[in-house]
Amino acid sequence: MAIASLVCGILGICIGLTAPVGLILGIVAIRKTNSSGGAIGGKGLAIGGVITSCVGMIVCLGILASMLLPALARAKPRANRVKCLNNCKQNGMAMLAFAQDNGERLPWQLNQAGVRNHFGANASPSIDFGRQGNPGINEVFAHPNALQTAGVWGLATVKAELQTPKILHSPCDPSRAAQNELVQESWRLYDTKANGVSAELGGGGSYTFIRGADTQRPSSVLLVTRNWSGDNLGSGSWVGSDSDSGRTMDGLTSSQGQLVLMDGSAKQATNADLGGGGQITRAARMSTGGVARGKTSLNILRGAGL
Repeated sequence: MAIASLVCGILGICIGLTAPVGLILGIVAIRKTNSSGGAIGGKGLAIGGVITSCVGMIVCLGILASMLLPALARAKPRANRVKCLNNCKQNGMAMLAFAQDNGERLPWQLNQAGVRNHFGANASPSIDFGRQGNPGINEVFAHPNALQTAGVWGLATVKAELQTPKILHSPCDPSRAAQNELVQESWRLYDTKANGVSAELGGGGSYTFIRGADTQRPSSVLLVTRNWSGDNLGSGSWVGSDSDSGRTMDGLTSSQGQLVLMDGSAKQATNADLGGGGQITRAARMSTGGVARGKTSLNILRGAGL
């Protein structure tokens, strides 16, 4: 048993698999020699077997770790993107619920009555809210606070649909995690109607709305992660973690972003999806119907904090 332990230990240093067997045999051999009162020899061989077996197991564990750690490192970003997509979907569901309660109009599409209800009675009466100005694009006159993502999040009815500000922050955006914790503490205090747009609320978020989104245009884009380089989805690219841009999300690399369409579907997007020739932007532009006519607007509603 002592000899077998030593042989298994030496082989274990080379191939690893025999090391556990060598360790067990070595321990048993040492116990037998100790209990024999000197009648059985080979203790030195058994000790050598135990030592070489331990070395073999350490080598084996090191090899396994070198194989598993890169896989685990790749798994975390993938898991974060999945969680980010879930946040996108929940934001999308909140907007759909808002539209259903407001004549299929999103906050930036509200008519005069809707603006007074959600943004305040002091809204300018000289502006015909909800009316289309340019027939070539589906944008309507909107309250200024509705053209900022944080202004939309701060509406009392939208907050009720969102339920928690945690879903405003992406796990792919670690630089805004601390700010989102502040937002969680002050969540009940944000009120766009009473206090206007909060830059603090915007600073704790990772997503932005798109002005051309319309419930009657299922292929229109509703929301994207904030790391799109431009202010319009028709030009620009997804900013990666290797960029110095203020719109960088450290958990995403170049050509990685997330978005949700008006039909409720969420997608892990690349540069091929957006921009002038992007598959999603082409489909969105050509959509028709809804509150206004014309091509679908791709303008991003950033505003305070975003």
